[in-house]
Amino acid sequence: MIPLEKYESSWFQWLPLFKGKLRLSRFFYRNKANLASPRIISARKGFQFKVPSLIDSIGYELFINGIYETKLVNYLISAIPQNGVLIDVGANIGAISILVAKRRSDIKVHAFEASPFIFSFLKVNKELNKLDNLYIYNNAVHNTDGAHMNFYAPQDQFGKGSFSQTYTNKAESVTTISLDTFLLQNDIKPDIIKVDVQGYEINVFKGMQSFLQSTSKKPEIIFEFEDWAESIAIGKENITAAQQYLLALGYSIYEFDKPKMSKISHPITIGSRELIARFLP
Repeated sequence: MIPLEKYESSWFQWLPLFKGKLRLSRFFYRNKANLASPRIISARKGFQFKVPSLIDSIGYELFINGIYETKLVNYLISAIPQNGVLIDVGANIGAISILVAKRRSDIKVHAFEASPFIFSFLKVNKELNKLDNLYIYNNAVHNTDGAHMNFYAPQDQFGKGSFSQTYTNKAESVTTISLDTFLLQNDIKPDIIKVDVQGYEINVFKGMQSFLQSTSKKPEIIFEFEDWAESIAIGKENITAAQQYLLALGYSIYEFDKPKMSKISHPITIGSRELIARFLP
């Protein structure tokens, strides 16, 4: 049986999304002690999420808005073709995978989360939402297979897990897998791959090089660029490595968070962006 610690929802969910909504809500929930414990959130349209706390932005946005990363979730729901496949690398508690899988019962979603601690929440959330089309894996997606590595996932800021000791020095042991191996062994040809790995995107991309070079139907790839995260992960001199890698494979890269998804003419080096790579033969 799944324990229901502080099963609750926020009345803010009944308000429409508007600029400043999260900032306004923090005035009412300014006592962080009330946000720190695990609970199950009753989110929009019947979704339920068990979260380690409401301190991290993932849990807090689910609590206040009933959805996390609205634009990305809506895009995935509309863009994945009928009976298609989504790969979610860095799935965390499933805030994106679960919403997409439940809204698109025709597709298959394969979600990877490295941290054993966070994975336990992803597993519960799959059960809570009764999703047979969501497949979850407690592995760190990397450019090698079967390596045992330290992973650092703070329990309060649970969306910040990384191979770097940025937010905590408490390590968990994780086992790596490459997408080349996973896709080959399971005969999977994804339509979209979403990657959120705190600056280590280049390792994920190198780990699916054989697939990307061999397939004629190259997937869209959605990933984040954060200059500070990549500087810590792979060195300041290499912060454009992930973008350059995809460009060299013939991908075009667009700024996903721009209204019209504007194409970049050269790799972004400053700030943070959500990017989408498309292969246009």
